[in-house]
Amino acid sequence: MDDKDKWSYRQETESKKDDTDPIDFEEMREKFISYYVMYENATRAAKEAGYAHASSQGSRLLKLLRPEIRKRMNDKNSKRIAKEDEVLRFLTDTMRGEKVDRVISFPTSGVSDIENIQIEHDVKPASKDRLRAAEMLGKRFGIFTDKVELTGEDNPISVLIGELKGDSRD
Repeated sequence: MDDKDKWSYRQETESKKDDTDPIDFEEMREKFISYYVMYENATRAAKEAGYAHASSQGSRLLKLLRPEIRKRMNDKNSKRIAKEDEVLRFLTDTMRGEKVDRVISFPTSGVSDIENIQIEHDVKPASKDRLRAAEMLGKRFGIFTDKVELTGEDNPISVLIGELKGDSRD
C-alpha cells in the first residue's frame, strides 16, 4: 500500500467515525434505570445499558440515580400489590357470581386426532368458592363474631386493663 492509498484509507475511516451518532448519555441512564428495576443488579444493568466498565460505573450510577430508581421501584411494586378495595371488589363479585373465568376445553368424542378444536366458554364460580368469598367478607366486616350477654347480680365480673407484671398497687 503506497502513501496515497494510506491517506485515502485514513480519510474513509475518519469520515465513518464522524457519521456515527454521538453517545446519548440520557438514554443510557434511562436504560440503566429500567434494567436495574428489572434485575436489581447494578453491574448487570450497566452492562445491559451499554456502559464500558460495568462494575465500577454500575455502583456509581446506582448512587447517583438512587432517587429516580427508588421512585420507579415503588411504582412497580404499587402496580403489583392489590389494594384493599380491589380485594373487596373481587370477593364481592365472586360471592355474587359476577366473576367469571374463561375456560378452554377440548372435546374428545367425535373429533379425529388431526382436527384441533377448542371450545371457549365462561364459567361462574362454584358454590364452594362463593361461600368461601362470603366467609372472608364476613370475617373482614366482623359479621361472625360471637356476642355474649352476661347478666346476673350474683357473680360480678372484674376486668383489669393496663395492669403490668411487677406493678404492685395496694
